[in-house]
Amino acid sequence: VLGDLCRDAEDGRYDAATAAYAEAVTGQALPAEFLGDGPPLAQQTVMLRESRRFHGPIGHLAQAVNAGNLPRAAELLRQPGDELHVAHPATPQRVVRIAAEGREGAPGGYGLYLREVLARPGDPADFEPWVVRVLQAFERFRVLCAVREGDWGAQGLNIAIERALVAAGLLHKPAPNALWYEGRPVMVTRNDAGIGVFNGDIGIVLRPPGHEGKGEGLRAWFLDGTVPRSVSVSRLAEVETAFAMTVHKSQGSEFEHTLLALPDQGGSVLTRELVYTGITRARQRFTLASGAPHNFAMALAQRTRRASGLLELLSVTPARERFRS
Repeated sequence: VLGDLCRDAEDGRYDAATAAYAEAVTGQALPAEFLGDGPPLAQQTVMLRESRRFHGPIGHLAQAVNAGNLPRAAELLRQPGDELHVAHPATPQRVVRIAAEGREGAPGGYGLYLREVLARPGDPADFEPWVVRVLQAFERFRVLCAVREGDWGAQGLNIAIERALVAAGLLHKPAPNALWYEGRPVMVTRNDAGIGVFNGDIGIVLRPPGHEGKGEGLRAWFLDGTVPRSVSVSRLAEVETAFAMTVHKSQGSEFEHTLLALPDQGGSVLTRELVYTGITRARQRFTLASGAPHNFAMALAQRTRRASGLLELLSVTPARERFRS
């Protein structure tokens, strides 16, 4: 719905009455390029044109992608610096390596939070501050995927990243096929108000105080603002591992370093909007790993086409009068 309502917002198309109102209220005249004879919806729509979230190369790349400007986007990705990086070679194995170790200019990866997990305090009084540090460290990096299935999908990369972290000694599983283990990041996939978890919540599985060196008693810890709370893993029926997640699931989140993994096969899922969303999840560092070099260009050339009929409904005079009444 919001995508349809804001589809033409960039053009402005404010009529003379709207322009006069805006000048009377703000003391500023609307630029001529945003004036026109737009429909009533356009007169009620304001577009914020100066980003307060993104600056520097990441912001410039996001703007180029949003405009479908492939030459500008490619130029930005080629420029030296730590903010933007293109993974070479672009393989699932390279994605896993960056996830486990980070990359030049953006070290750490998931090792950041797992080293915090391994630094478990001995004093129970220090437990909750440690939980907060673990959760906050995990939020510094994320692998985002365009698809769920396959080697380039969230499911395949979750398995591969988990194995790499176990091999590196950063994760310890009680058995190779163990589902629950300390340090496992989980994402809730269905609301459960009874235990206070909701779709999209991210938590980390940890042992509570008094269970050091034991396998039982595992709980998943979540942050409510800056306050940690926990749920027994036995009560979490609808969760999945969250080393890698789809771009769709990441909306509303931000991470210091984001790696966007585009698959080696094209398709309708690769769109400008998807790439833009992936880029804008990054605050300080962004890494692109495209399984096929042309898929980035394909995505920028392909926009999401919506068919809700909402704008057509609002443009019909009787309907417009009905909405006004």
